[in-house]
Amino acid sequence: ARPRQQHGPRAAALLKRETAVIKSHGERRAWQKALGAFRDLPRRGALPDVTAYNATISACGRASQWVRGLALFDELRTSGLSPSVATFSTVISLRARRREWALAVALLAELLQLGLEPSVVVCSACISACAGGQQWVRALDFLAFMQRGAIEPNVITYGDDQL
Repeated sequence: ARPRQQHGPRAAALLKRETAVIKSHGERRAWQKALGAFRDLPRRGALPDVTAYNATISACGRASQWVRGLALFDELRTSGLSPSVATFSTVISLRARRREWALAVALLAELLQLGLEPSVVVCSACISACAGGQQWVRALDFLAFMQRGAIEPNVITYGDDQL
């Protein structure tokens, strides 16, 4: 039998509580537990929202389970939910850690196409991805993009491993 989805305050409270559990597992790099809690949401009566996806993708990324995190991002995009700036930030950071600068740049383009405003974290992650791929001109282009868009660079943007 298919589990019945609950709606209303009870399901919302469950989702909020379980997302906090997923985040806690992620902070401890317990990606299997985070993923298990995420996968268990529908059985318990709550459909995952973007925040639950973000927490689980982040948990996978913290534990260097990049492929799993990226698969969750693909699942999010096909679920009918819209990725948030935080989603893109996390996934661009995953791409940066994998030195996949071109894919990180493509994700920023997707973010812009969706009409979302990039954050300093998103831009810094793109700079990191480009720097990791030795794409210095592109990294500097992103810095100029930030300045044109009135996005204030921070310490991470100018980090030792960036520019």
